[in-house]
Amino acid sequence: MSRLSELSERLDERKLARLGAALWFKVGGRISITDLGWAIPLLGQEGENLIWEALKEGSTLAADGTLEPGSLARFLEEISTKKQNLSGEAPRLVWTLPLQHPQAERLGTTYNEAILAVIKEARSLLLMTSPFLQEHGIASLMETLVNALGRGVKITVLTHEAENLASSQSVALEDLRRAAERLGKSLSVYTAVTSAGSMLHAKLILADSRRAIIGSANLTGPGLEQNMEAGVVLGEREALEIRRVVEGLITGGLVKLVFNTTNM
Repeated sequence: MSRLSELSERLDERKLARLGAALWFKVGGRISITDLGWAIPLLGQEGENLIWEALKEGSTLAADGTLEPGSLARFLEEISTKKQNLSGEAPRLVWTLPLQHPQAERLGTTYNEAILAVIKEARSLLLMTSPFLQEHGIASLMETLVNALGRGVKITVLTHEAENLASSQSVALEDLRRAAERLGKSLSVYTAVTSAGSMLHAKLILADSRRAIIGSANLTGPGLEQNMEAGVVLGEREALEIRRVVEGLITGGLVKLVFNTTNM
């Protein structure tokens, strides 16, 4: 996620107005990160770093560090536009339906199609949480996942019993592990630490911090092809929150690393 987008996500209308007023006060003069201490009460710790990096990302400062009025106007307009885009994107329902269902032909494969589309969107990071995995389910995504690895996407999977080589989760991931090793790319697999009270149940697919799917389907054959399953495709605002929550499982020790192909 860009620093401009992150700044937009963290600003409500009141904070955006305060940000604009503070920056307009500096127009015509040189500024540095040390002039942004007022950002900490506005955005919390590291708030000044976020604003400084967003200013640089938006090419708002002249070469000598001067804050120019035209550049600042464009900067504030871009933040406002991104905020509208973040808040205005409507969620979209997707489905897996049994073949006998009257809506199966129109809607029955939209869940699987949405997962493939989200994987294709990933440019740097793909997070997937699925309590249960089956070989057939992963196989239906394999070509798209391998293509993602090939373009440098780091794939992280959180599941159950991945440390047990006989489990369906471990078997399902074996071909993907081999592909990642062959390509020299990063596949990280984590398993739930049940002794710590951790029990994965959410089924999530996240591309970078831009797009996500949350729903009922595990990455299994029945989940993607036969059951009645429902999911929602979400945009950047929700994806950022999902990423923070899933990464919190890792940093909080609620899941443990089984393997990373770049460290094997």
